[in-house]
Amino acid sequence: MKNKTFILITFLLLLFSQSIKAQSNTDSTNKYVIFTFEIKHKGSKINEYYYWMARQDSIPKKKAFEVFPLYTEEYSRDLLNKCKTGSSIDIFAATTATNFNFDDNYKLEVKNLIFLINIKKEKIQSFKKRWVQNDDEVNVNVYATPIIGKFCDCLEIHGSMPYDFKGLVYLPVAAFSYDNTFWNSKDANIVRYVDYSYVEYSSHYPSNMHGNTNIRVKSNIQTFR
Repeated sequence: MKNKTFILITFLLLLFSQSIKAQSNTDSTNKYVIFTFEIKHKGSKINEYYYWMARQDSIPKKKAFEVFPLYTEEYSRDLLNKCKTGSSIDIFAATTATNFNFDDNYKLEVKNLIFLINIKKEKIQSFKKRWVQNDDEVNVNVYATPIIGKFCDCLEIHGSMPYDFKGLVYLPVAAFSYDNTFWNSKDANIVRYVDYSYVEYSSHYPSNMHGNTNIRVKSNIQTFR
């Protein structure tokens, strides 16, 4: 009888902990910085955009802070629900549960987030990359936008080859607004003057995956003034 009671209590505690985990992953509003990587290929008139992000409270703790991929449109509704519970996902693998039927309110939330990112972004760095093998050259502009809102984070695992992506990613949830106090904080100087040139901004997409996980941005590498 005691063993059964112990098992029951353990099971209930496990359910409770999973409930807390799921709730804490979506219900709390936090402050973030979203980084936009604007890519301009030589000879192309079409720009590419990649979003990465970091929690503001992770910036001042160390001499380095991590940035994580933010998806805004590639994921399905079932994957969003999985991410809210903290389960791992594979955005680029379709299953019988795949469902892109988001409700209109959620679509408006994401649209508002992208709108805020675009109109409130501040350029923090520009650099060039060149690949000799195919004579490709890109101009990269990096922007930062401080955002308040609800996001869920979870592990994205795509494929099993060494060059496939595995790392923490973010998906938008709700209640997004612009943080108008960030640029007057001391953390803003860290964000402005670190080197983002080695961030593999497209590494979380299938055509560019090569074993890259989350990137650590080091504030003591190089400053730009």
